[in-house]
Amino acid sequence: MLFGSLLSGSVFAAAQEPPDETVVKLALVYKIARFVTWPDLQPNSDFRFCVASADLYGTATERLAGRKVRERSIRVVKIQPETAANTRCDTLYIDQDSARVADRLVNAFTGKPVLTLSDIPDFAAGNGMIALVSRNKRVGMMINVANYESVGLAINSQLLQLAELVTYEKRVAR
Repeated sequence: MLFGSLLSGSVFAAAQEPPDETVVKLALVYKIARFVTWPDLQPNSDFRFCVASADLYGTATERLAGRKVRERSIRVVKIQPETAANTRCDTLYIDQDSARVADRLVNAFTGKPVLTLSDIPDFAAGNGMIALVSRNKRVGMMINVANYESVGLAINSQLLQLAELVTYEKRVAR
């Protein structure tokens, strides 16, 4: 696997069957979050892992139970476009099934330090920060540096070395 070192000790238990792609992507999102620094994480608060998918919500809740990011316990939150602007998130994962509302979701967090990730093609070429892309049965990353830097997030250089960097500028929501 392309990100074998990222997946060691991942959120999927050692199983006899190989994990499906959704579980691999969830594990990557969790591991990626551990390489990110937020400008204003409040101590003693939970780490809000927001997902825009009913299917992924159950898997994320089960797989991330008891896990931490930056010494903060993860709380999985299911998010809807209608309530996104009033929801506190540290990360937002949007799967391909939610592609039709992806721009609305990302725009709800414009200017806020929320790490946005998706497996939607070209996600990082637009408003998104990190796209998980599948190529030849491997999952890789495309990272839009301008998008995450514009909200004060920092990504560890080790993670950046594993990704394809996108140079498109963040689009302004209208």
